[in-house]
Amino acid sequence: MATSATFASLAAGSAVACGITTDAQGYCWGGSDPAVVPGGLRFRSLSPGRRDAYNAGNEHTCGVAVDGTAWCWGADDDGQLGTASTRSTCYNGEISHDYPCSDTPVPVTGAPRFAAITAGGAHTCALTADGTAYCWGDNTWGQLGDSSTVSREQPMPVHGAPPLASIVAGADFTCGLTSAGAAFCWGHNDTGQLGIGAQDSLPHTLLASVARNVSLTSLDAAQRTCALTPAGGAYCWGGGVTVPTPVAGSLVFRSLGVGPGRAVALSLFGPTSVACGIATDGRGYCWARLETPSPLVGPVRP
Repeated sequence: MATSATFASLAAGSAVACGITTDAQGYCWGGSDPAVVPGGLRFRSLSPGRRDAYNAGNEHTCGVAVDGTAWCWGADDDGQLGTASTRSTCYNGEISHDYPCSDTPVPVTGAPRFAAITAGGAHTCALTADGTAYCWGDNTWGQLGDSSTVSREQPMPVHGAPPLASIVAGADFTCGLTSAGAAFCWGHNDTGQLGIGAQDSLPHTLLASVARNVSLTSLDAAQRTCALTPAGGAYCWGGGVTVPTPVAGSLVFRSLGVGPGRAVALSLFGPTSVACGIATDGRGYCWARLETPSPLVGPVRP
């Protein structure tokens, strides 16, 4: 990766990574050197999408500009860009069909000003400054949280959601966290990724409380979900684990992230998401499901 830019934040999706520089300029890359996001926008938040290993080439990316306006680009086969019309048609050789897309950022139609945004598999969610949650795009499994399974091309309020401090869109589900540490999830639950104590193949169109009496401070999701407690303990669920369960070992983490599953890592529960975190000793660790985290080579000093 060759660039002289100095980054203030980074985010990775299933096929693309993006970063925001110290002067709020957005860069994205995937198999090539970082390129400036076109359009002259300055960003406070960028989120590449997280499709599963079979559809990663159809990824989309969304961002919140410094003025709070929302912009998306990439695949738009399910309305995940939040606009009724896209500018072009793209071809994905991996799945051999054309699909609507935009290769430049387009404004999300009818959106309020947002503070944060998260791109999932084929849906997008965002939060306003007061914690009001909106979602749009694919809604096959109820991942928009609007009490329906109708896909939407414009932002829709998440029904019954309390003010949220953060929100994260997984492959086909969504989770949110309140400032008090309560977690809620909605959408697909085929491997227990909603954390409600069961798994099924039914759409969950409304928020469900994550089934464990543990306060959380941050969470991330792809095919499964992981979160941190105020004390830095790591919990994960999904992949056949139906409630938040402590990750093996006694490590204390200061941050974590969950990566999309890879086709080469198939399990009985589909592609295996790998979670990674930075521990308080400054080293990076990664693990699959609930195995004991393995240290990365060399210390991580963010």
